[in-house]
Amino acid sequence: MKRVKHFLLASCLFPTLLGAQEMASAYFLELTPDAQSAGMAGTGLATTDNGTTAIFHNASTIAFSQEVMGASYSYAKINQDYALHSASLFYRIGREGIHGFAVGFRHFKDPKVLDYRPHVWDLEAAYFRNVAKNLSLSLTFRYLQAKAAESADSKNSVCLDFGATFYRDLLDETEDPVALALGKLLRVSIMHRVTDMYGPIPYSKIISKTGEVSLTVPYDSQEEVYKQMFKELDEVRDVLNDNLTLSAEAFRRFDNVYQGNLSKWLKFTNSLKLRMAMRLTYIPEMKEEARRIAEEAVASGVITLNADNALLKVEENRAAMIFNDWNDHRVGADIISYMNGYKDPRREKMFTIVKVKGTTPNTEADGYAGIRIGIDVASKNKMTGAYSKPIISSSSSFMWMNAAEITFLRAEGALRGWNMGGDAKDLYNDAIALSFEQYGASGVEAYIADATNKPEAYTDPVSGTYTDRGGPRSTITIAWENDEEKFERNLERIITQKWIANFPLGVEAWSEFRRTGYPHLIPVVENKSGGAINSDQMIRRLWYPPIEYTENLSNINSAIGMLGGPDNGGTKLWWDKKSGTNP
Repeated sequence: MKRVKHFLLASCLFPTLLGAQEMASAYFLELTPDAQSAGMAGTGLATTDNGTTAIFHNASTIAFSQEVMGASYSYAKINQDYALHSASLFYRIGREGIHGFAVGFRHFKDPKVLDYRPHVWDLEAAYFRNVAKNLSLSLTFRYLQAKAAESADSKNSVCLDFGATFYRDLLDETEDPVALALGKLLRVSIMHRVTDMYGPIPYSKIISKTGEVSLTVPYDSQEEVYKQMFKELDEVRDVLNDNLTLSAEAFRRFDNVYQGNLSKWLKFTNSLKLRMAMRLTYIPEMKEEARRIAEEAVASGVITLNADNALLKVEENRAAMIFNDWNDHRVGADIISYMNGYKDPRREKMFTIVKVKGTTPNTEADGYAGIRIGIDVASKNKMTGAYSKPIISSSSSFMWMNAAEITFLRAEGALRGWNMGGDAKDLYNDAIALSFEQYGASGVEAYIADATNKPEAYTDPVSGTYTDRGGPRSTITIAWENDEEKFERNLERIITQKWIANFPLGVEAWSEFRRTGYPHLIPVVENKSGGAINSDQMIRRLWYPPIEYTENLSNINSAIGMLGGPDNGGTKLWWDKKSGTNP
């Protein structure tokens, strides 16, 4: 049986000396210089073991790092005027590296406003040690200096933090088939997104037959990855089917998605299988296999109700800080242009309202506006008020999968003649209705019947500089066309409406755009790829990380051979076979 690594952490941070209050008031210290965790809105801080930034949250995790030593420098630009600098170093001592030390430094400085100029820095030093096979401890000394104004006295504080990490290799410690199945399911959920971004990836060989774990192993082709994942999803399905009578209390404390409900996890498993099967539709030799897998998934039971949506519930959604506090993101021009043209009632539930140009010259009205990709943002402060942003709060859940997406997948399957448990038109209409229900929007009946409204051309709300002169990019309406010769137009409807319903699942939207060519998108303003990426086809994959060329060179070269093209954004993946994209 393949091994899967899991980490369970007990993190104890006890300020024990004078200055705990001042340390707590330095809110900028909540910003993590760990790019991995920051990119996931703060999730993973408890289990990250890369060492280089662990001193800033829990130094005891360094004891389980695979590296002997490491260093990092981070520059976090909060906005045009505010920035956080940090640097850190760790070293594990001795042949076994069971103990060691780490040091870190952070500095934050606001722009001067009259005499007010906050200035804060801290210096940290930590000792960590493995005290048992699965347990490590750390003691971190922190010195903090804060100054509120140029003329103010500095406030100095010190504190000691105690950290502990409990490391558990799940497969070494348990034989519970359900726990192992759920671990396998989560691995597939994550890694199918990774392969859909890069192509060939290390997968089946990461854990050897003897149980050794290594990331510097030969890659699997994307075809091999997909086949292995389908096999693993079937194994998960079988285990969950055999244990459906198990009480939810068995996993409730550890499950922030379905609270231990295995019936819902089973539907998620089958739904993920359906999503992946649809990726194969344009591979000539895989068409029948795709149909078989999809029909099998639907027959086994997929997500059909919003009550079964996969939503990760968190105590604090740190993405809200990026959107609301830092003002670093705005909604794209494409989805706003489509939804504005459709007069989509879901807009008020999804996006904030801004002032846009009125129908008469020199007038403004309340509306929704998106920002184009590749523009020159000369002034962030000037532009943030011009574009809508997603409505999100610190209590919002992270969406993994919803009933609308799965019903749209079934609609596409039915359009292709597959047995999806319903007619293509009916499933398409049901999927839209599910999305409206999810957002609590009204007017779904009129929306579904609308055969008139179309996506609108994009108008730059700031100066007109970035107005899309070639728009609108699509003429597709909402209402289904009852004509077998309208296959491609109905497919565009399905993908377009799924794209809206799936917001903000960016990887899934990108994957479906590459697979089908829909929805029709506005080209990037300035293509800086040096000719590697076609502006009409847009980026097809991500480049492999540079560390692969330094740590895994022979295997990365073999992986590039599997790609069938250079390691750049213009090379298509294995399942990216439809002729022409964004036609």
